[in-house]
Amino acid sequence: MLYGGYWEALVKSRAERSPAHLSKLMKSLDELLALASDRHVTLGIENRFYFHEMPNIEEVSLLLKKYPDAPLGYWHEPGHAEMFVRQGWVKHHADFLTPFEGRIAGLHLHDLRGLHDHFAPGSGDF
Repeated sequence: MLYGGYWEALVKSRAERSPAHLSKLMKSLDELLALASDRHVTLGIENRFYFHEMPNIEEVSLLLKKYPDAPLGYWHEPGHAEMFVRQGWVKHHADFLTPFEGRIAGLHLHDLRGLHDHFAPGSGDF
């Protein structure tokens, strides 16, 4: 058991709450994507720092499939991905990148110190 059962409780809680939040996220995207398209702007969905935050990788995949022709892509945050690796939530950074080949919209760089983020690149341990 990862984290003495805490992980399983967190996964269960998130699964129970996600559908309502995902529905609201899609409602917002419906409105935002119409505006973005009119303005020739691509929106990026960034991988999150905390496990409970939305969207997770599966939800990003679902959103990109729901809006295949929309100006929407995946925005990769390597520091956030490294947090997931360091905490044992995923095995590799490729878990974030491989599913979205061809839909990567951009990158947000910062460094980490242990389990803390948003340090200037090169000033941490990542």
